[in-house]
Amino acid sequence: PTVSFTQSSNTITASQSGALSSIAVGSAFTVSDSSSNNGTYTVASNDGTNLVIEGTRFTDQATTGDKFSFSASSNLSFVDGGGSADTITAPNGTFVDSSGTALAAGTKLRIAGTSTANDGRTYTVASVSANTSTVTLLSTDEVTASSNVSGTVSNSAYFQFTASSNLNFVDGGSDPDTITAPANTFVDGTGAALQAGTQLTIAGTSDANATKTYTIASVSSNKSTVTLVSSDVVTAGTNLSGTVTALETIGTVSATSYFKGDQLTRKHRVDDDREVTMSLNAANGAFEKAIRAMKLIAQGSFGTAGGLDQNTVRASQSIHLLESAFDDTTLGTPPFGTEVDDNIEQVQIDISYHRVLIDSTNKMNKNFVGFLDASVAHMENSDVTETITKMLDDQRALEASFQVFARIRQLSLTNFI
Repeated sequence: PTVSFTQSSNTITASQSGALSSIAVGSAFTVSDSSSNNGTYTVASNDGTNLVIEGTRFTDQATTGDKFSFSASSNLSFVDGGGSADTITAPNGTFVDSSGTALAAGTKLRIAGTSTANDGRTYTVASVSANTSTVTLLSTDEVTASSNVSGTVSNSAYFQFTASSNLNFVDGGSDPDTITAPANTFVDGTGAALQAGTQLTIAGTSDANATKTYTIASVSSNKSTVTLVSSDVVTAGTNLSGTVTALETIGTVSATSYFKGDQLTRKHRVDDDREVTMSLNAANGAFEKAIRAMKLIAQGSFGTAGGLDQNTVRASQSIHLLESAFDDTTLGTPPFGTEVDDNIEQVQIDISYHRVLIDSTNKMNKNFVGFLDASVAHMENSDVTETITKMLDDQRALEASFQVFARIRQLSLTNFI
């Protein structure tokens, strides 16, 4: 499955229902292969398909980074699928990128010039047929049925600026290169400055910058100047015309756990009546909360949209997680919902109890061993003469008792009559 990014709601939406269900609330995950949203984020809520992040803001992204545009001449059709997903059809080989590969799932298509209710709408690709003539849309997208119409289908530009002799490329020398334009140019749909990491594609400038892609490091406060990453090198040019476009792209979301071990439970029998259960490992909630708190502080780079300096709420979130990780009682509302009750204080109590139990059992066993050793020593180290004398005395006493017993048996009442 692929995903799209929505800035207004800070949401990642998967093209396949339930594809994100394995990413737990409060956990950290990494976005890669995205032009504008690469980084590590923390989950605020997740229904399996729509995942909302904490802190920083996404850049709106959803389609491939390769420009796609198709101008139809009475050969574009919008098909209502009824109980199935709706589709858009065109001639064979239409829905491909510049390399001839079918448009990727998640690509957003914008419709224009059809003189139908579909104009101005944006539809999301779920799949493309083998002959690349038919796009199947997400089940949530609904078209207005139309056949054999003319118009334009293109992927959505997250940002586009058409310059009229007011676009400049500045060689910064030892400093990073910049691109300048009028104030409030480099903004998204909400008017906010484009985020660091956004990739800008240049076209129509009639110089060496045309067709190149540059990556934003920062945007000036008046949104007129883009400072590029240090590895990007522009060809100096002033007062140029052309277009600057940031295409929406598909990103890859992955979530990996810090814990790679097993969670086996072991039991140790300390005596016939007692045993200790050993189940503590690094997956324990106390350690997880502490590690998550440290990752919240560490994520992002200082001075960028994902840095701690621009997401200070992470500090209070981390403090709460650390308090919850160490103490049995934590004040305040958990920032990521109800947490597990595990804490290091309880871990210490459990370990101490096990140590006391094992120690007391060891002492009891040692005392019993000492008693047995003393008994053995008493028997092995006895005086031989004294022992023989006692045995002879006991023998004589036993013989006397037998003689008395025999004499008594001989007695009869008739002997006294």
